[in-house]
Amino acid sequence: MRKFLIIQMVMNLIFVLSVFSQEPISDPENTITLKGRVLSEDSSAVDFAYVIAQEVVSGKVLNYTFSSDKGYFSLDLVSKDDSVVLIFSRLGYVKKELTVNSYSDSLFVVLSMDSSNFLNEVKVIPDVITSSEDSDTISYFANSFIDGTETNVEDLLEKMPGFSINNETGEIKYQGKTIKKILLDGDDLTGTNYKVISKNLSADLIEEIEVLKNFSDLRLLKGIKKSEDVAINLKIKDELKSPFFGNAKLGGGTNSRYSGDADILSYNKAMKLYFIASANNTGYDLESYDLETYMDINMAEYKGFFGSSEILEGRLEAPPFFPEDKFTFHQGQFLSNTMLVNLSEHSNLKSTSTFYNNDINFNFRDSINYLIDEENLFIFEQERFQNKKPLEFFQGIEYTSQLSKKEDLKAKIQFRKSIEDISSLNLNSFNTIEDQMLVQKDLLYSNVSYQRQLNSKWVFTTEFEGNFDNLTEEISIQNDQLDNLDSSLQQKSSQALYNVGATSSFIGLLKNNWQTNLSISFIHSSSQMDIGDGQDFFYPRSELTVNNFSVETEIVKWFKNHKVFFRPKFKNLYYTKDGSNSSNFLVEPQIGAVFKDKFFQNLNAEMKVFGHREFNLLEPTQLLSTSLLIDNRTTATYQTEVEELVKRDVIAANIALSDMNNTFISGSLEAGLVRAENELFSRVSFEDEIVSIEYSQADNVEQSFFSSSLDKYWPSIKSTFKFIYEYKTSSTPLVIEDIEASSILSQKALSFTSGSSLTSSINLSLGVKHNSILNIWGERDVRMAYNNYNSKLNFKFLPRALFSFEFMSLHFQNLQDGFNPILNSLVRSESENGKFTFELRANNILNNNNVAVNNIELTSFSANIFPLMNNFYLFSIKYRF
Repeated sequence: MRKFLIIQMVMNLIFVLSVFSQEPISDPENTITLKGRVLSEDSSAVDFAYVIAQEVVSGKVLNYTFSSDKGYFSLDLVSKDDSVVLIFSRLGYVKKELTVNSYSDSLFVVLSMDSSNFLNEVKVIPDVITSSEDSDTISYFANSFIDGTETNVEDLLEKMPGFSINNETGEIKYQGKTIKKILLDGDDLTGTNYKVISKNLSADLIEEIEVLKNFSDLRLLKGIKKSEDVAINLKIKDELKSPFFGNAKLGGGTNSRYSGDADILSYNKAMKLYFIASANNTGYDLESYDLETYMDINMAEYKGFFGSSEILEGRLEAPPFFPEDKFTFHQGQFLSNTMLVNLSEHSNLKSTSTFYNNDINFNFRDSINYLIDEENLFIFEQERFQNKKPLEFFQGIEYTSQLSKKEDLKAKIQFRKSIEDISSLNLNSFNTIEDQMLVQKDLLYSNVSYQRQLNSKWVFTTEFEGNFDNLTEEISIQNDQLDNLDSSLQQKSSQALYNVGATSSFIGLLKNNWQTNLSISFIHSSSQMDIGDGQDFFYPRSELTVNNFSVETEIVKWFKNHKVFFRPKFKNLYYTKDGSNSSNFLVEPQIGAVFKDKFFQNLNAEMKVFGHREFNLLEPTQLLSTSLLIDNRTTATYQTEVEELVKRDVIAANIALSDMNNTFISGSLEAGLVRAENELFSRVSFEDEIVSIEYSQADNVEQSFFSSSLDKYWPSIKSTFKFIYEYKTSSTPLVIEDIEASSILSQKALSFTSGSSLTSSINLSLGVKHNSILNIWGERDVRMAYNNYNSKLNFKFLPRALFSFEFMSLHFQNLQDGFNPILNSLVRSESENGKFTFELRANNILNNNNVAVNNIELTSFSANIFPLMNNFYLFSIKYRF
């Protein structure tokens, strides 16, 4: 396998080199293109200047683009007029407006520095932010938030107002909106999987962080369909940009610990490259490239696509209260290489290759109390040891071409192969169990999309997608109570899924401020599943085929900054399940409104309210009638029907408030209610140490959520205050040993973080998070509350030397000896020229042996003991080139 990967990497390199020898594709005939260069008053290039083309009379936006790192721009026009208006704007410069001939050859535009602040669009605030919220771009100076302890972009964003990061998924939000993409100097290298950048790119390379509002990467829809997406553009420091630059870091320490990291960038006229290499045995998980999420996001564009779902469970995970590297021992490697190659002025090719290999050891002790009545309380105690060896490879190639001024084409193909070998030893009060699991998955996905502008108001798009998904799972269990390995303790499953789909859309303007979208799609999906023992598939094959034909219409009415939308979807599903046929005709309406306004001169407000109904098929594995072994002591069966679709009604609202011009305040509120029919619920029973779960469909499942956040930044003391409150509740039927009741689960979380500069050389950050969980089942309720404490003190005792002390603690309020502190520290020094950085890191200074943790779920309450990684010291050297 590894030889294959090396050959694949070499082939990619040969391919890119061959690309450079190709002749550029000539411009199509009759293409009207305006080219030019944007310069500053000192004749230096102005990069990432916003260039907009408008009609002279109506002011209608025809197209827009950004200048390159050398100041050049090229703008295709779709206009019958002899002249157009060009508007040039750049953060920190005075906006310039010119009327030019549509057939002008080459333009040179000089922008003046904006020192008077008389424009609403551009406002210069020293050292913090360079643009107001009235523009489509807000830019933050990185140096205003960096204190020297950041290792990646994610660490930097967490300190900035308006940003929030989900530490488990890596999802980034700005003022409550999910970030769609992260660009590097205007180029999209990673697509939707921006974790590659946010978790690996060194923070010290960043000059500015630009938030791009109303972001759209669909050229032909600009001026026709308004986008509400948000993206981030990271601007690398100009003095670092070269054909080959980045960082390399190597470290070694006590207890045979080592680490090595490199993030390398290459900026050439014909290519932009981002390469990552990482290896360590310090506990830090290397899999920052979330391949599963990356593939799922692409295929989720068609909700009717089948995806394989794993039957086996039992993977041990570190608790989310502390970073995972405090508990687990990782030893592995991670490589990722992304290349964006400009084949010509109007076409490019992107190639992404990723390799991940790891060896993970994890163990803990737990005592599980299953929630039955007092007389039938079931307690299960055990100690578990697990070794996981995941191996993954991903290759993606994407081709984008502007065929003409009115046509765009995009094609991509992605392949992922993963193998995970898991072995576990379970010691409990009944017996000793050894289990071995092997999970292998192959996934191939392809997509071709074509867009054509019919006229100035209408665009036609068509798209074809297909994928193949194959998943094989094996488990064998050895119980010391059995003389011979019984066949019931072995299981092998195979899933083969195929999906093909096509959709065509007409997107356009009916008249002023009215926008519509008509889409017609067809999806064919098939699933084949086999279940058997370790050698043969002896159960009858389960086959499912679904044909999904749908028509969706969207109508949007704009009132200046407000809009109202109605989006009904009609679809017909035709199923064939193991030879039996059935069908459903469904209507999925969606309605909503967005309101934007400004209060008190500087406070920007945006509110979105929407409601929709959706129908979803159960996963193919949830339609099996066979009893399934899901881990070493749990079996599952399903009492479901393919025709019984899960129906969900959703009502939600979101409010965002911000003032990034004067008070630097940002806040958001979000609330919603979900009601579901035919949702799965559990019937749990016990026999000795075996847990049996039967899943059925219920009509009365409800979920609600509420969250709020408030950020405040003080530029004078470089202090950030962040407050977050979250509340979630759910009501689900639950049956345990023939006792039936509703399980009501409520979760509350309140967090506060603050970082401030006490003096010019001392920085202090504090964080507190309170969590409380209440689970009510019948007449019994279980309560749990715990607090997370985090603090970090940074002291610059020399101009280029930093000492950092970090304290983390977890405290369970109803658990004896539930206070669990962890202390870390580092000393960092930089050479005079800034090329070398020396660092000494101390991990778990107190050398605590374990962490005591409570956990609560719908069916159980448990007390766990997680061993901590022993303390060690790591010395590393980083070189910037």
